Order: sequence, then C-alpha cells, then structure tokens
Amino acid sequence: MSLRFDPRFDAPEPRDRAACEAEALALARFSGRKSFVCDVTGENISPNEAAVLSATEFRQSPLLARVDDGTLPMSYMLVTNWGDWIVKRDLID
Repeated sequence: MSLRFDPRFDAPEPRDRAACEAEALALARFSGRKSFVCDVTGENISPNEAAVLSATEFRQSPLLARVDDGTLPMSYMLVTNWGDWIVKRDLID
C-alpha cells in the first residue's frame, strides 16, 4: 500500500524575518500594546524589537533548544501549546 499525505496538511513554509517583525508591529497596533515580554528571555521589549513566530516556525528554529530544559512541565507545555511565540528579533536569523 502506498501512502500519500495531502499537502494542505503540511507545515507552511517559514516566513522571512521581515514578515515576522511586521506581524509583531501589527499585533502591537491592533492590541494597543506598548511592549511585549520575550517568550525566550523574559525581557520586556518594544514592538520594534519583537518578532512573532508561529508554533511551527519556533519548533523548527534553534530557539527551541534554548527553552526546552528537558523537564516534564516544559515538555508538556511544548506538546500542548501551539500558540505563537513573541521573541526578541535579534534572536532569529
């Protein structure tokens, strides 16, 4: 039996850095926020310093290794939380 996966269920192509930064600015405008907390470092950052990564983009990036400490709570969070990640844009390449 041969298997085929529907391409609509494949992960989307990663966006470039400019698109991730633009999404952070749009989120700040839409929500009226003056700052965000970086999900990796915990620092308060301005929207101009932020980027939004989708859950898939985050999991495919080197940033995953920075937050995954191997503990059960972190493993559980990474399995269950598929929300976007707001990160300091200097952390993405």
